[in-house]
Amino acid sequence: MKKTKCPKCKYQWQTSSAMMYITCPNCQRKFEREMKSSDKTKQKPQIKRF
Repeated sequence: MKKTKCPKCKYQWQTSSAMMYITCPNCQRKFEREMKSSDKTKQKPQIKRF
């Protein structure tokens, strides 16, 4: 599990969520989770189109 901190209310909790957005259990605000380096490598590379 990864320790997560809400950027609005500073509440900290542990989550095993793999979702892109997480909801804070304290203030109910949704925010984008920080990505691990291993998660970044799993993303498809963006193709630049002209």
